[in-house]
Amino acid sequence: MTTPLSQFPKPEAEQYKAQRKLFLVPNFAFPRDAPDELRQLLDRYWSEVREHIDNLERSLGT
Repeated sequence: MTTPLSQFPKPEAEQYKAQRKLFLVPNFAFPRDAPDELRQLLDRYWSEVREHIDNLERSLGT
C-alpha cells in the first residue's frame, strides 16, 4: 500500500542549508481526452510553475 502525500513527513530545512535550492512541484496526470477547461487549467498551472522557477533562478543568479 502506498503512503498518501499528506502523511509524508516535512523535511527539516537544516538538512539543505548551504546546498542547492529545492522546489517541489506536484505533477498532475490527466487523460488525453480531458475537457478543454481542464487542459486550460493545467496549461495555466504549468505556465505559472515555469514562471516561478524562472524568477527563482534569476533571484539566485543562475
